[in-house]
Amino acid sequence: MQPGGLNQTRSFQPSESISVHLVHPPPASPPTQTPAQSVASHSDSSSPTKLWLRTLRVKSRSSVSKEVLRLRAEYEQRRVATNLYPPGSGRRHLELDLHLGDKSYMTYWFDNGTNDGQCVRIFDGPGTRSGDILRLYQNLPTRSDHFEIDGDDIRPLNSCLDKPEDIEDDSEDVSKPVSKLPLVSVDPAKHFLKKGKYRSEIENLIRCQGGSVPGHPLSSNVIQLLGRSGDGQLVFEKLSFCWRILGHFSSLALYKSWILQLIDGLGCLHSVGIVHRDLRVAKLLFSDHGRRLVVCDLEGRWGNRSAPEIRHI
Repeated sequence: MQPGGLNQTRSFQPSESISVHLVHPPPASPPTQTPAQSVASHSDSSSPTKLWLRTLRVKSRSSVSKEVLRLRAEYEQRRVATNLYPPGSGRRHLELDLHLGDKSYMTYWFDNGTNDGQCVRIFDGPGTRSGDILRLYQNLPTRSDHFEIDGDDIRPLNSCLDKPEDIEDDSEDVSKPVSKLPLVSVDPAKHFLKKGKYRSEIENLIRCQGGSVPGHPLSSNVIQLLGRSGDGQLVFEKLSFCWRILGHFSSLALYKSWILQLIDGLGCLHSVGIVHRDLRVAKLLFSDHGRRLVVCDLEGRWGNRSAPEIRHI
């Protein structure tokens, strides 16, 4: 697979697409209510969004939801108490670097008043001291030198490790394909603007919309390109980032819905020969108070052979 070659790993045919008939949780049908609940519901707005949220609140009383809330609260307590991250550490991070492989590790550069900072490398080993530190079950040892923790062993480093290099901007000239997009009257309350960087992203978006813009989206779970703004930026529906949504819900029914919607979005991509190559939670957006999940960033530039959806191809 060549760098940046989105479709060179394997050419998916439409006949190989994942067919998922997605049934979204009905927003307009509240669960069975007691008389008291029924009276309360009539005093509230009966908009689809509020009915949907009321349904989730009822379902949130399930044992699964309670366990999610318990684990979330437990993690927040560890997050506040740890000295690996501010504010518990009292020191900001100059840099962080994650290395994934047969032996994964995180490298931290803590601000200690010097240009390089204090370097600490921590290897991931479940059930060991280093693994517990990364999972916030133990605190980082108090030391002033550069060091690494591998399992239960602590070793000094001979010198501060080099910080990761800045990613080179490899943006392409996309003025020509952008100029062919329809002009959109931008409403900041409804639209999100993004500078186009790669021709592949625009081409992939158009393929997922039946070959035109705004076109006819093949899936409501793939980001839709609406056109261009007056200053030449790409225009999309305004959606919420995952970090604004995920912590607010604990319903098993909603989690199942998200999984089905993710499958639907990937099925759409694969049916037109697109492999995302960088699929992770940061590439998911949400709308309608978390009700709809949308796969975004179809650039296909940063993925590699370890991308989860092509690992076994």
